[in-house]
Amino acid sequence: MDFLSWTKHLMNKKPFRVSEESPAKELPPCKDRRKHQRFSFDAPIEYSTTDGSRPRGAYTGNVSEKGLLIYSVSDLPIGAELKIVVFYPDGYQLTSFEGLAKVVWKDQYYEKEWKGFKYGLELTQISEANQIKLREILLRASARESNLLGQMVQPESETIELHQSKWAA
Repeated sequence: MDFLSWTKHLMNKKPFRVSEESPAKELPPCKDRRKHQRFSFDAPIEYSTTDGSRPRGAYTGNVSEKGLLIYSVSDLPIGAELKIVVFYPDGYQLTSFEGLAKVVWKDQYYEKEWKGFKYGLELTQISEANQIKLREILLRASARESNLLGQMVQPESETIELHQSKWAA
């Protein structure tokens, strides 16, 4: 899937808002051996090496507080330092968060007619504003996965009051 098709795919997803003013909330504890829980997250990403290479495109497979899984056609060495910009829908527009990351592992990856690599990236530097954006993405992904697993997600109190007033009338 090319970058434009992927962007259109993301724009068709249910909109949500990420606020830089809202405080970063705590995520639920991770249930596997990893320090930080990973969530499915498919979004386009632009990256370049910190030595000034031209920007390249890729897409994400999952995300955590400290890293990303990405798919790319470019062959990168383990240990490469990258400047990354991850694009995602925010309401009805495309927004992004950015930071520095390091390639910690790589594998060859084949899917249908697509041949490339998948990489594990460790976030090495991210500003506080971008960390807040990432935390909001993770919280929403956590809620979405909880809903998919059939677990009850606590609705906002405002929503409860709205439903109660609707049935009380």
